[in-house]
Amino acid sequence: MTAEHHSPEEPLGLESLCALAVKLQHGTASTSHPPQQVMDVVLAAFVARNLINGGFAQLFFNAGGEYLAEMAQMFQNFNASNTLRFYEQAVRICLADKKAYQDFLAGDFVSASPFKNALHEVSLGYFATATHFEDEAQPLLGQACTVAARWLQGQGGASS
Repeated sequence: MTAEHHSPEEPLGLESLCALAVKLQHGTASTSHPPQQVMDVVLAAFVARNLINGGFAQLFFNAGGEYLAEMAQMFQNFNASNTLRFYEQAVRICLADKKAYQDFLAGDFVSASPFKNALHEVSLGYFATATHFEDEAQPLLGQACTVAARWLQGQGGASS
């Protein structure tokens, strides 16, 4: 089942979420005011992919300092309170040592870094919990995918 045709009873897969997000990114290039659900779905795919592949260190590195407030709002929009709690811990680490954060962003992800290690510690705490983003966001994310897919169809974009 694709993200566009998601049923709340079935789990939403990362692959279908990411596929929809790619289509939405192309669709948003043609308009300046997509609905909030469109941006939330794009951010949700970015967040989910990065958290799964490399935790908060990878998420913050790949975000490059962009969309941090929007990600926090997206967690709130999807009632992802556990993920938001750990995300805010990671943000506090970034704010506590802005130079180390900027050095981390300017460097390469694979090099050892005490700053990156601090973000990894947040990730370990997050992954030790039973509740992760995909699970927390599931019901509302499925609804947002439906809204986003309808919006995409209205933009003339393919939805399958």
